Amino acid sequence: MQRAQQVIDSLVLKAPVDGVVSVKENPDAAGGIIFYGMVLPEYREGDSVWPGRPIVDVIESGRMELRAKVDEADRGSLVEGQPAEVFVDSIPDRKFTAKVGSLAALASRGGFFESSAGVSRLFDVTFQFDQPDPRLKAGASARVFIKGKTVDALHVPRQAVFEKSGRNYVFVKVGDRFEPRDVKVVQLTESRIVIEGIDEGTEIALVDPEKATNPNPSAIASSPLPAGGGR
Repeated sequence: MQRAQQVIDSLVLKAPVDGVVSVKENPDAAGGIIFYGMVLPEYREGDSVWPGRPIVDVIESGRMELRAKVDEADRGSLVEGQPAEVFVDSIPDRKFTAKVGSLAALASRGGFFESSAGVSRLFDVTFQFDQPDPRLKAGASARVFIKGKTVDALHVPRQAVFEKSGRNYVFVKVGDRFEPRDVKVVQLTESRIVIEGIDEGTEIALVDPEKATNPNPSAIASSPLPAGGGR
């Protein structure tokens, strides 16, 4: 009898820390068949589990963190400790302050349903809350606004900067035509690029002048759209 009790006791899992247990979804619930839009149930008593399959997460109390993914173009602009604002959908009455935590050095692998055809890659990043709230729950969705540093620099629309063979350039208006001019990209956001190499107020094109003219002689040729740089 004592031997049987020892076997039973050895089957009990004990969490090494105080926290909240979050049960994971069971990918084998439908016999291993998964299709887009399918909602997987959580693990339940009686489910069969493959060896090594994680079934729960234990989130340590008071150390809740936010996990997100950023585009590779934005990865280079982030540094550890950078301030951010977090809005949790389930707690609409509060704005959380946080800081950038760990930044992945390698791009994350796409999920089963994510397309891998795109050139852009995503990097994992974590955010540490300045003041955790007991209402925060594991798995909740949130929006993050990362505060970038303030710079006094010349910036232009992102579509005005072209790249070829590692060379960045813009098309500067000279007389009645546009000529390419090399520039140095200092920083960039989703819509603007900070550059060096041209003066403020220089008129540049938003489209490639060589591709702006319609090759169809029966159509009216279009001109490159001008865009002035600003600070």
